[in-house]
Amino acid sequence: MATEQKTAIERVEPANRPAEPPKTARGGRWGWTAALGLIAAAGAGGFFFMGAGGEQKAGDKSHSQSAEKGHEQTGGASELKVAVIKPKRGGMERTTDQPGTIRSFEFAPLFSKVSGYVRNLSVDRGTKVKKNQLLLEVYDPEREVTVIQTTAALDRSKAAVKQAEARVTVAEAGVEAARAKKVQAQAVMDEMEAKKEYRQKQYIRYTDLARKNAIEQRIVDEQLDDLEAAKASVLSATAGMATAVAEVAEAEANVLKAEADLKAAKAEVEVSAANLEMAKVWLGYTKITSPYDGVVTDRGDGIHNGSFIRSASEGGNLPLLVVARTDLFRTIVLVPDNDAPYCKVGDTAIIKFDAYLGREFPGKVSRISESEDLKDRNMRVEIDLPNPTGELRDGMWGRAVILLEKMVKTITIPASCIISRDGKGQAVILVVTKNEIHRKNVLVGIDNGLRVEVIKGLSETDLVILRPDESVAEGTKVQVDLTNDVQGPGSVH
Repeated sequence: MATEQKTAIERVEPANRPAEPPKTARGGRWGWTAALGLIAAAGAGGFFFMGAGGEQKAGDKSHSQSAEKGHEQTGGASELKVAVIKPKRGGMERTTDQPGTIRSFEFAPLFSKVSGYVRNLSVDRGTKVKKNQLLLEVYDPEREVTVIQTTAALDRSKAAVKQAEARVTVAEAGVEAARAKKVQAQAVMDEMEAKKEYRQKQYIRYTDLARKNAIEQRIVDEQLDDLEAAKASVLSATAGMATAVAEVAEAEANVLKAEADLKAAKAEVEVSAANLEMAKVWLGYTKITSPYDGVVTDRGDGIHNGSFIRSASEGGNLPLLVVARTDLFRTIVLVPDNDAPYCKVGDTAIIKFDAYLGREFPGKVSRISESEDLKDRNMRVEIDLPNPTGELRDGMWGRAVILLEKMVKTITIPASCIISRDGKGQAVILVVTKNEIHRKNVLVGIDNGLRVEVIKGLSETDLVILRPDESVAEGTKVQVDLTNDVQGPGSVH
């Protein structure tokens, strides 16, 4: 045992250190150093010691005595030799590994908008369906009768339009007839005016002749009678003209009325057509169809052919069927607050499911909520996953690893440098400053199992002890052995 202790220890004696009184191997400084070296070697820590006198062969008592004698002569305390590394910038990818649930990209609980009896139920849980496929019907005879009634009403409205159009035609013909009568009355009036003027001239001429005794007075009186008759004819023609004008106005008014009736009849057609369309819409509600290609994931209890169901507005609160898409899924992941700022649409992601051990499903971040839930400070992130073979199921649970940054910009150290951490980012490491060991509190970030991101409390020039032993006292003198940082960059896992 003494031989193993000595081969694990190297005493490094300062050249100018004053001599101390000699100590025995059992109770002196040499025994404490050997014990500490044995503990360090047995614990596979980052400290290692080598004897200053070189290797000691088993059973070489003279060499051991010589080394102890040399120690007694110099009297210097031994210094530990420790392996240290310098932090380096980057060296790891920033990822977040979170549980995730996959849901169908679209799923629809199907309710009935009408009350009635179930018939032609052709699907059940697990039935694969196509878009617009008939799933079931709700028998509601009132809806069918309403369609018949509104169809008849529409036909009646269309017939009324035909009648109104005919009345317009008749009214327009009446206008033409009235206008013709007006023209005729105008001609008669003009004729009567001409006859009156002629009789007026005749009467004047015959009156002059009678004053000259060229004709008898009897002839003058006859001319006067003809003049009075002509004047009466003019009055009669004027009245006929007024009548013709009134008849034209009446005929034109009849046209306006007929046109108004036609417009009302056409509007009634539109109303009847709308009523028929509404009746057909309500009748269409009796047919429950699939909104997309997918599978029936649930069927309501009591939904069977012949069972009576109520519409959703009348208290039917449970869906008749639930149909979900199966060709595309969305993985729902809640990214914590410290990773949320780095997550963006298009980030590479890998989904793993307990049901498919060893398999990875690649995807990309498709959408993010851009807002954290105030209750738990998580941000909803969705990753779309195609499912062409149908091996994924709605509600499956897995883990999503999202690559947030290809290489972090902060400094990193091997994970084996960490002594302890509190779960809130605070960690403790050991550093060497002026050949003395000191504890250092640092703020750490992401940890991929190989390397740890140090956000605050460390610089690239610090010497950090690899695989430290936390039992070593603060201020212990050491010599450093700067080694290569053998723990390479981490990766998405």
